Amino acid sequence: MKSTKISVIGGGSVFTPELVELLGNYSADMGPLDIYIMDIQPDRLEIVGDFCKRLINQKKASIKIHLTADLTEAIQGADYICNQIRSGGLLARIEDEKLGTKYKLPFTETVSVCGFATYLRSYPDVVKIADVIKKEAPEAWLLNFANPAGMLSETFFRLGIDRVIGVCNVSEKIRDFIAERLGIHRNELFMNFRGLNHMTFVDKVWVHGENRFNEVIQKFDEGEIDLPFPKNLIQDLGFIPSPYLQYYYLKDKVVEKLLRQEKNRSEVVLDIEKKLLNTYKVADEIPVLLKKRGGYGYSRVVANIIRDMFIDGGNTHYAIVRNGNTIREIPQDGFVEVPVIAHKNRIQPIQVEPLPITARTLVISLKAYEDMLIDGAMNRNMNQLLKSLVMHPLIPSYGIAKALLEDVMEVNHSYFEWLKE
Repeated sequence: MKSTKISVIGGGSVFTPELVELLGNYSADMGPLDIYIMDIQPDRLEIVGDFCKRLINQKKASIKIHLTADLTEAIQGADYICNQIRSGGLLARIEDEKLGTKYKLPFTETVSVCGFATYLRSYPDVVKIADVIKKEAPEAWLLNFANPAGMLSETFFRLGIDRVIGVCNVSEKIRDFIAERLGIHRNELFMNFRGLNHMTFVDKVWVHGENRFNEVIQKFDEGEIDLPFPKNLIQDLGFIPSPYLQYYYLKDKVVEKLLRQEKNRSEVVLDIEKKLLNTYKVADEIPVLLKKRGGYGYSRVVANIIRDMFIDGGNTHYAIVRNGNTIREIPQDGFVEVPVIAHKNRIQPIQVEPLPITARTLVISLKAYEDMLIDGAMNRNMNQLLKSLVMHPLIPSYGIAKALLEDVMEVNHSYFEWLKE
């Protein structure tokens, strides 16, 4: 039986062992696997790669783990490519968050200044990866879970990668939350889940033909970790928002909290990753500590989609794909996060209802920001980059947008040489 090649770009990530273990669980369905783990940081590659080998050896599965620092070697002839790069690493993210504090903006990895800077740092790497895929693996499926996942997935598409799927773990958390409240298995429910990545909404929950959404929100408790909203907000608006919408709907409280915290999230994550990498040197199983990293659960989505696309599973997933006519308020070539069905070598978006009327304007304005930012990067046009910040719903004025752009350029000058070409 022919071996299936799966490439993991940015494989030094602390999430790679979780992904490899899940793929190992599916080896009986998928047959022999060659998993290429690629990273430009040799220390992380060795630590994470050796841990992955130990995990696979325990399973006695027909899987070979290959470690490489060469992008072409990793991608050449691949069937599935997983992109989880973090251009600039956590140290660059720390600097992003300092700018968020300076301008008193709501911020996290993909929101406001952080999402803007992360996208621009990632852009030249995305171009490089896209070029190699088109040359060395033109029929491969690319699963992108590098952030900002929606914009980077759409950028890959604009660069000529038609088989691209964006992946996020928010839908997994919301689906688990709903299933727990209803006392059912997660696979029994279907969510009317749609929007942009990190800006999604659920206002219907179908279980065996019955909409049980009202039951879910009646069982919603104040202070939910994964859904940090007051109960009356969800009841008044009539939908469950993505946790990232706290930066829009509760922005005053969020800014107040961000300004008084001792450490920004990026500094906390840096500490967690150091502990995880030390644990990985000797571990034989995925440590509980991994659940404290915000991206925990991405790997489950990725592994399940790959398996279903391989075996023609026909199951429902939630993923970031080209819109087409799925959400009427978004341009056809824009990338949206919606339910999809995974068939053999094909992903089919499921038609969803229009966006909630109270969310529509926010989604449309953020999509306009995304489009302008992508255009600015592809055109290397500083004026378009400025316009994108002016358009962003969380940037309060032209003056702050202009000063923020100057600061982002200065802080990231070593990453932005490509903008001068």
